[in-house]
Formats: sequence, structure tokens, C-alpha cells
Amino acid sequence: MIFIDVTAYNAYRPLALGLRAKLATLDQPRLVWTFDNIFSADDPTTANSARHFFLGRDRAGVPADMTPAVLQSPGRFAAYAAAAMFATLPPVTLPPPAR
Repeated sequence: MIFIDVTAYNAYRPLALGLRAKLATLDQPRLVWTFDNIFSADDPTTANSARHFFLGRDRAGVPADMTPAVLQSPGRFAAYAAAAMFATLPPVTLPPPAR
């Protein structure tokens, strides 16, 4: 099961989105992955990462540099934050073959 909470949200400058997530196994009560972070457009590292995410995703066919739009659009910023969060998921491991 995966549980996701929005812990902070600011739709106006500076954009901010807090995400907390937990991935738990169903067969045993244990957490496989946890995540808790606030993404803020005020943070230069976050802003730069969001711009790069936008360039790699939505730039096809756009001749102008529209990367500042990701820091002004709550929807685009949330897409970046979600992608950054899910990028931290652990790799999938297959169970050993049955003998």
C-alpha cells in the first residue's frame, strides 16, 4: 500500500508543495520506502531542478525558453514535485524462484 499526504501548499509566489509518502508491504507490517520533503520555488536548487524537468518534458516544439513557467504554474510545479518524489522509490526486486 502507498500512502501520500500533502503537508504544505502555497499556490502563489513562492510556490511550495510538501509531500509525505509511505510504501508498506501487505504481507508483513513493514515500510519499504518513506519520503517527506517540502519543495519550494524559493530554493535555488529546487527551482533549477524544476526548470530542467520542464525542459526535458514539455519543451518539444517550443522555440522560446519557457522554463520560468514551471515556477509560476502550480500544476507544473506539482508535476515536478511528484516526479522528484517517485524518483526516490527503491528499485523493484523480484522474489527468488521457488524450488
